[in-house]
Amino acid sequence: MTESLRGLATVKGQQFVIVTAIFFLLILAVAGLRVWAKIVVGRRFEIHDYLAFAALICTTGFAVVSILCVYPGTVGMHLPDAASLGSSVMRTTLKIFYSAGFIWITSTILIKLSLLHFYRSIFLVHSVRSQRIKLLQYSAYTIYALCVLYWIAHITLLLRICQPITLQWDPAQGSGHCGDITKEEISSSAMNMILDLSIVILPMPSLWSLRISLKKKFAINAILSLGLLVCIISAVRLILVIRNGSEDFTYTSTDVGIFSGSEIYIGWISTSLPTLGPLFRKDRLATEARNRKYYVSRRGERSGKPLKKGFRDSLLMMNQSFQPLKDQDISWGGSGLSNKQQAISRTQEIHVTVDTV
Repeated sequence: MTESLRGLATVKGQQFVIVTAIFFLLILAVAGLRVWAKIVVGRRFEIHDYLAFAALICTTGFAVVSILCVYPGTVGMHLPDAASLGSSVMRTTLKIFYSAGFIWITSTILIKLSLLHFYRSIFLVHSVRSQRIKLLQYSAYTIYALCVLYWIAHITLLLRICQPITLQWDPAQGSGHCGDITKEEISSSAMNMILDLSIVILPMPSLWSLRISLKKKFAINAILSLGLLVCIISAVRLILVIRNGSEDFTYTSTDVGIFSGSEIYIGWISTSLPTLGPLFRKDRLATEARNRKYYVSRRGERSGKPLKKGFRDSLLMMNQSFQPLKDQDISWGGSGLSNKQQAISRTQEIHVTVDTV
């Protein structure tokens, strides 16, 4: 039974799959709400939306790979039990492990970049202090560049930590060498924590200069502070990596995998929550109704611009009071003009009285 189900036959493996499935369904629900919020407001998708959905694709891939680590992989089993299933099974597990590293780093970087673009779109529109805007903008660009450099460094590390690269999933082959993967993982996790903390702190000073109510400021602050939870999860994951090592990695990787997945799942949710505001406003239905109304073009076609309420009402009043001309000739002042000539002649008499002495 254990051989057929592999990691799924263990409690650790089952916990890993259940947690992954719950988080994945949750982020799919949030993704649907994010799209709906855009439809309600009637705004086009922006750069931070595209980055977020690119991150969602990578996050989906990581969730799938996490489940594959358990089956047909051997995550959840103790290493001696997993090794007893044969070298081909272990190679499958290690290949899945290796691919997960590329997907995870790409997902977490895309989430960071999406949040930085979101900050820029908010504070450049609403902030009133130009110096603070410039400081926020330069800081965001600096962190943005560091995120890209971190991604390049991490990908390079994954590609070069073992030479030849096949040692990643076939350590029994004779030639070649691998670096200290645990030390590299520790340094990478520490850099990731620094970037997460910087992104959380970045908008806090500018938040209070927004032209919104104090209640909304506290609400936005609370949502953005979810990034602190991501930092805590990253710290716990780092502790687990240091404590567990790689001696029984198929068994201990379930805990590390849960926290690694939670880091990007919660990170993606915290990136999307600030965009869901239109779904919870009291005037949401009125906003939806306004977005369904359009300017009427000269040809009677509908264009994509919403009507302002006052202008729309005036158009309706004009249409209701308008009466078409009848098909008859109109003569004025002795000259005949037809309505078919698309013109109306009008004369006006002016009486002038002159008093003489």
